[in-house]
Amino acid sequence: MCNAGLTPSGSTSVTRVAPAWGVLAVVLMASLLACSAKRPEFATLFGDEEIPLSPTDKAAVFAAVETLFPLSSDGLRFEDPICGDVAPGVEVTDLNGDGSPEVFVQWGNTCTSGMTGRSLTLLTKDSGGQYQLQFGFPALGWIALETIGQDWPDLRFGGPGFCHPVWTWQSGNYMFKCNLPEVPGGCASRDSACLDDRAGVATRFTTP
Repeated sequence: MCNAGLTPSGSTSVTRVAPAWGVLAVVLMASLLACSAKRPEFATLFGDEEIPLSPTDKAAVFAAVETLFPLSSDGLRFEDPICGDVAPGVEVTDLNGDGSPEVFVQWGNTCTSGMTGRSLTLLTKDSGGQYQLQFGFPALGWIALETIGQDWPDLRFGGPGFCHPVWTWQSGNYMFKCNLPEVPGGCASRDSACLDDRAGVATRFTTP
């Protein structure tokens, strides 16, 4: 049981030797972080797998997802008020190579996401180190392209059909850039077709 060094009565345990307060503070902080990392509701989002996120980042990602979809009363599901369980899953990556993790959240069902069956949201950190929601639309995974927008790769999103959207980074946010055909003529019925730079360098397509 995580109690951060508290005695059963709730008071902080001390010794008869004058404590080294700096060391004590570090120990208490480590204990609190360990407790945070073991929060039982985290399994609803992260499962039992080891996720390369700090306890602080885990808590921030969990809170961001909870703003989109509240936990069910039993704490076992994230639910859309109309469409029910959205079964989110996370994938941690470093898109711009700065050592700070970005997090893709794949979620949804045919009620929230139509024929695609799942939707995708990206969490990126702002200049203050806080996670911000980038987008949330029907998509089956993503591919990082070789084209770069302000140190961030363009992203192509998967889904049904032969025409897939590409988004680029501009002024702190991902924005729609163009549509990329999977086969010649795949985007013939849509405007803003991409004309070049089709090579993907990191495949991250997932299935529902």
